[in-house]
Amino acid sequence: MLIYFPALVLFINMFHEVTAGQPYGETRMDYEKEYFKYQDIIKAFNTSYKQWLYGANFDISQQYEAYKCVNFRKDNVSLTELNFTAHYLKDSLSGSTRFYGKLSMDNNEAYATTSEPRERPNSIEVSSTPGTFPGKHFRLIYSDYKNCSILRVPSEQEGSGCIVLLTIRSVKTGLPRFCNSTYQNACGTQRKFYTVFDGSCKLTENPAGC
Repeated sequence: MLIYFPALVLFINMFHEVTAGQPYGETRMDYEKEYFKYQDIIKAFNTSYKQWLYGANFDISQQYEAYKCVNFRKDNVSLTELNFTAHYLKDSLSGSTRFYGKLSMDNNEAYATTSEPRERPNSIEVSSTPGTFPGKHFRLIYSDYKNCSILRVPSEQEGSGCIVLLTIRSVKTGLPRFCNSTYQNACGTQRKFYTVFDGSCKLTENPAGC
């Protein structure tokens, strides 16, 4: 589940519209100005708390079925880089992998005439090797900066792939209401949601490692 660890990852060689939900997801909200305030990827990950890989709208479990309890902790962040460590259980043994992220502001050329430039990064390319880019691409669709973050995985579901990260406050109960409605609009109501978080994972507020 590694690089699909924020589904974040190729083991690397891995909001809400006014409508009630889009059958197969709506990517326009990735770029529209009204959602920029929810798409600051630095703010979303510049925290000391772990973020748990909760699920996705594509099946990431088969290739990485040996991995459980995947969570991420920020190591360091700047305006251009976000490096983090994925902690997990593999075959019941604790493990970790360091990842290196290159940040950017993705406004999508297709929306260049209708979308105003953003001021903060919303996009990250992730690699398991320092300085090796391009890597796996993720784009922040929505974060409440406390409990829930939804990231686009453009390489999945014909550009509509999504993964969900939750903090300890919500990972046992699932997506908070507004986060859930945003997910339905951005990622689709007709695509199956694959829950990868295991309820047996040991949750502690802010420990080192897994």
